[in-house]
Amino acid sequence: KGMMENGGLNANVYAVDPGRMLFVTQGAGLVGKVKEFVFQQEETDWWEYQSKQYYPPGRTKALMDNDERKKAEEKLGWRQPAAPKDKPSKKKGKNKKGEL
Repeated sequence: KGMMENGGLNANVYAVDPGRMLFVTQGAGLVGKVKEFVFQQEETDWWEYQSKQYYPPGRTKALMDNDERKKAEEKLGWRQPAAPKDKPSKKKGKNKKGEL
């Protein structure tokens, strides 16, 4: 936040998950300034606005897909491994006539 304020940008920043931040601005034109600031940070993979991902100049996609990102977060200890899914139960055959 301090770096943004030094650059004349007033926005609130919240850590929502490890490696993810939420920027809240009030005022016309500030979203573009936040985007510009975010892309100046070399560790930025992508920036999302209104459910659309944007990438730093020179890129057209994220460095890793969501599954790869989840595995990396688990390896770093930022996320708990997903609980194993229950195996579907085997369907039993139809009951013979007279059986319950």
